[in-house]
Amino acid sequence: MKKPLNTYKFLIFDVDGTIYFQQRMRFKMLLDMIAFFSTHPCRLYDLAILRKFRKMRSDPRFLFQRHVSLYSEQFDQVSLELGISRERVQFVVEHWLYHRPLEYVYEAADMKLVAFIKKLPIGQYAFYSDYPAQDKLSRLGIKTEHIYDSTQPEINALKPNPDGLLYIMKTLKLKKAECLMIGDRDDRDGECARRAGIDYCILPVGEKDRSRFVHSDIFIEFE
Repeated sequence: MKKPLNTYKFLIFDVDGTIYFQQRMRFKMLLDMIAFFSTHPCRLYDLAILRKFRKMRSDPRFLFQRHVSLYSEQFDQVSLELGISRERVQFVVEHWLYHRPLEYVYEAADMKLVAFIKKLPIGQYAFYSDYPAQDKLSRLGIKTEHIYDSTQPEINALKPNPDGLLYIMKTLKLKKAECLMIGDRDDRDGECARRAGIDYCILPVGEKDRSRFVHSDIFIEFE
């Protein structure tokens, strides 16, 4: 971040690991998975599907290739590599990565940051995630006119590919100097912002460090 927070016209927030603490969420999901797979050992192969899906999404070859339909292609690729049906891949991924985390998003939330966001004028911020975020934000009572994710047809690109940020700025008629990206990962959110040519702010991962940061002068001044 190169200038005071309150000088930016528009804030673009990442969701996973930013609006909620990733470590809290992972712990909740770990307990959930242990409980499920200990009583459903026939479903243990689902873990291999999830591992392959996450690995693929981190592969630079997949990250930066041009996609016709990223949402479909991510399931197709795992299906092809593991030799199982696309339907099973999609079911497993959507269940464990899209739907189950909704049960814990409130418990894992950074409520100080959520409170800060709720004080902002609705038209002054957006959310941009690599995963669908509408349901997570709804669980936290966050309202906004602008929610974007990397798999929607207009973007079709995962971070740190800048296409998502460029699309948001073009759609909302924003100048690069007016925008600030706020996230938790420099290799994804920070690099995405650098490639798009906008400023960014990477929040600390640890809860204590994050708490001090969110209540520091830069956030208080913005309010």
